[in-house]
Amino acid sequence: MDDAFLLGGDSFGRPATSASSRDAFGPAAPSASAAKVQLKAEEDNEEQEEDGGANLKEDAAQLKAETEDEALLQAAEDARLKAEEGGIQLKTEEKARLKAQEEAQQKAEAEAEARKAEEAKLKAEAAARLKAEEAAQLKAEAEAEAQNAEEARLKAEEEARFKAEEEAAEEEARLKAEEAAAKLKAEEEARLKAEAEAEARKVEEARLKAEEEARLKAEAEARVKAEAEAEARKAEEARLKAEEETRLKAEEEARLKAEAEAEARKAEEARLKAEEEARLKAEEEEEKAAQLQAEAEEEARKAEEARLKAEEEARLKAEEEAAQLKAEEEARLKAEEEARLKAEEEAEARLKAEEEARLKAEDEAAQLKAEEAEAAQLKAEAEAEAREAEEARLKTEEEVRLKAEEAAAKLKAEEEAVLKLEGAQKAAAVETPGGDSGGAGAEEVYTLEQLTDSTVWQKLNVVATQREVYLSQPVFEELFGMGKDDFAKLPKWKRDGAKKKHGLF
Repeated sequence: MDDAFLLGGDSFGRPATSASSRDAFGPAAPSASAAKVQLKAEEDNEEQEEDGGANLKEDAAQLKAETEDEALLQAAEDARLKAEEGGIQLKTEEKARLKAQEEAQQKAEAEAEARKAEEAKLKAEAAARLKAEEAAQLKAEAEAEAQNAEEARLKAEEEARFKAEEEAAEEEARLKAEEAAAKLKAEEEARLKAEAEAEARKVEEARLKAEEEARLKAEAEARVKAEAEAEARKAEEARLKAEEETRLKAEEEARLKAEAEAEARKAEEARLKAEEEARLKAEEEEEKAAQLQAEAEEEARKAEEARLKAEEEARLKAEEEAAQLKAEEEARLKAEEEARLKAEEEAEARLKAEEEARLKAEDEAAQLKAEEAEAAQLKAEAEAEAREAEEARLKTEEEVRLKAEEAAAKLKAEEEAVLKLEGAQKAAAVETPGGDSGGAGAEEVYTLEQLTDSTVWQKLNVVATQREVYLSQPVFEELFGMGKDDFAKLPKWKRDGAKKKHGLF
């Protein structure tokens, strides 16, 4: 027999009970075997406390195998001793006493083993309960993340809606400003037209009156007529100039949205100035017309006195005035041609300005359309992000559910291992103890703490570059998120990165 008791690859250095220590009238005392079982149970409990019950199933299988091997060796040793002591007569009283002692000791050891198994079972239940709480916490965190993603999606949609409403309000304000500018322009044009027509009527009345008065005297008539036409041209030019200024100001007001109010103030000032100029001009015209009337009356009186004398002079002067009228007609035609050309140029400028305004409106419409497209894109992106967040939430919930199922399966496996351990302990309690035996070696499995501590793993029989394979399957899957076979299929750089993360590189 060997003089050391081997169990799970560890040597405890316990000396075997030799045949010389046996009583001459009975089998060997059971104290050595019982001490081995108790020592093994204590070692098992220490390993369970360090590993948190992770290797309970492997320990139970190992203990069962070792118990079976020990029972076989014990039976063989008993048979050998019985054959050697076959001719010795045993004392009945001594055998009964030893048997009673052995049964009492085995019962006490079995009760101690049962208590330790119960403690291991409670520790395993506590570990499983902690894992279930961690799974619940992960689920709560996943739900919180999903809720945050949903709030982010709603916030993005609300911002997009606010932006669209602001753009719509800006567009509405712009349209209202354009309508107000157009209305103001139309009112200004109507007012200027009415003032020009009134001015023209006044000028025409003054001209007709001057012609009637000048009928008596050709010279006064020609002078008044010339002055009236000059004043009419001046008034028309002033009206066209005011209309041109108003039109340019209105176009500038419509074109520059940001300066609409300033341009409106300028237009109002120009309108007031034009009204003031027109009022002053009308007063001057009235004063001038009164002066002309007084002069015409004076001239009529003088003309009546010198009518006979003036008729001859008037005839001669009429011929001269005919030539002057012809020259004036030519000048009028020339002025009309110039006015027509100027009106055509103004019409072209107006068409050009309208074309520029139309192009600007089209640009603004295109910009608005682009902004609407951008808003739609932002909305689509927000919806996509919300969908991704929802998918992430569902994925997290699925992972939490799978982890919970794994924890439940692990707990079930641990309970089965505890039950098997209890069965093995009961079987070991009723077996007849014998001599030394060597345990059958199970697959080598170590904890993460053992494999990351260089002072520990260097003393173990492990491959330094493959320490992760010595982890138990549940611990491995919890660390790397996959099984050992799937992990081995990954590229080397990816495996090395994962091992560095957990201190196994």
